[in-house]
Amino acid sequence: MKLLPLLLTLLFSYYALPVQAGTFANFNGKLIEANSAAKAKGILLNKLIAYYGKIHNIEVPTQDKAAYLTLFNLTSEISVLKNQQALAELTERQNTRELTEKESKQLKLFQSLSNTPISSLKELTPLSLLLLNRAYINKAMHKEFGGGIIFQQAGLEVPEAWSAFAQEQEALNNLTFINESFKSSFYHALKPKKNHVSYLSSGDEEFPIIDYQKAITEKKAELAALKNNTQ
Repeated sequence: MKLLPLLLTLLFSYYALPVQAGTFANFNGKLIEANSAAKAKGILLNKLIAYYGKIHNIEVPTQDKAAYLTLFNLTSEISVLKNQQALAELTERQNTRELTEKESKQLKLFQSLSNTPISSLKELTPLSLLLLNRAYINKAMHKEFGGGIIFQQAGLEVPEAWSAFAQEQEALNNLTFINESFKSSFYHALKPKKNHVSYLSSGDEEFPIIDYQKAITEKKAELAALKNNTQ
C-alpha cells in the first residue's frame, strides 16, 4: 500500500512533462533540445540558416545598413505625421457633427498616439540587423539551391532552399535526426506552400532584395508631400 502514493506521484510527474520534450536532432556537433517538436523545428532551422551564412562569410554591406537606417527613420517620421493629420481631421470633424462609433474609436486611438515621439535610430537594433542579415543569407541560399519564394511580413522565405541545405548537411553527416518522426515533420514543414497567396515560383529569377535608393527616394517624396499638407 505504501507504494501507491509513490506510483501516483511518478504517474503525475510523467504526464505533467511536455509531451514532446527532449532531444530531436544533432547539428554541427550540438544537440537540438526543446520542450516541443515545434520549437525544435524553429531552433534547427535558425541554426541551419545561421550556419550557412557563417560558412559562406555572408555579411550585410555597410552601405545597405546605412540605407536601412535611413529608410527606417523616414518611415517612422511618416507614420507619426500621418497619425497627427488623422487626429487633426477627426478633431475638426467632431466640432461640426457627432462622430460615428468607428470614428470615435479612431479618435481615441490617434489621441493615444499623439505623444508618440519620432523614432530615430543611429544604429541597427539586434533584431533589425538579424532580419537584414537573414535576407542576404536567404538570397545566397536561393541562388545556390533555387526553389520558390514566399513573401512574409518579417521578410522573404525560401523553404525549398532551406530544405535542400538541410539535406546536404544530412548527406555530410553534419545533421542527424534522433527519430524518423521528427525528421519527417521537419521536412514536411519546409514543403513549399504553393497555395500561399504570396508564393512565387521563381525558377532562376534573381532573389528580390529591396532597392533601397528607390525606396528612400519614394519615402522622401511622401514625407515632403505630408509636410506640405500640414502647413
